[in-house]
Amino acid sequence: MNNVNKMELRVQSVQLDTSNDMIIEGYVNKVEHLSKNLGFGDYQFYEKIEKGAFKRALERAESIKLLYEHNSDKLLAGTKNGSLFLEEDEIGLRMKAKIVDTTLGKDTYKLIKSGLIDSMSFGFIVREDKWEEIDGDTIRTVKELDLFEVSVVENPAYAQSTVSARGYEIQNIKIPVIAKPTTIDMDLIKAKIKLYEL
Repeated sequence: MNNVNKMELRVQSVQLDTSNDMIIEGYVNKVEHLSKNLGFGDYQFYEKIEKGAFKRALERAESIKLLYEHNSDKLLAGTKNGSLFLEEDEIGLRMKAKIVDTTLGKDTYKLIKSGLIDSMSFGFIVREDKWEEIDGDTIRTVKELDLFEVSVVENPAYAQSTVSARGYEIQNIKIPVIAKPTTIDMDLIKAKIKLYEL
């Protein structure tokens, strides 16, 4: 179901390596695990990434960057020069990066080492997803995606019960009506979301 072509962001935790280099590692996302509640009001859903989706995305990707707070001007590492390693294993999307030796890199590493920053996020575009209702909850399974970047971030939006705190691109997701006798006016949903953002 191709219904989104804007990048979406999700967060997991990050750890330090014990070596002297500025190395961080951890899982960007654990596949087949439901997210916290995303959305708000009557338009809430849970999400999971299907096993194999990251593997296929990595095979398609030409270059993926590690950024600070999703800012493309704040580059920390990348797959292009081998400073960023990404793979999908049996748990999920695993990341290991040697942060570039710049002022930004050193400052970011110090923030991670101090514990002030301890989360990771990823930016992606959905190629295919599936929606279903299970025990009254709307579940979105992302089956295919394009991965563009991973970021170290201060606030773990993936763990929030709403998306209002960080203003992520949830408003562009059209949640389909699942096994309901009536249809929802999507224009009304968009209007409510815009008001919510204000």
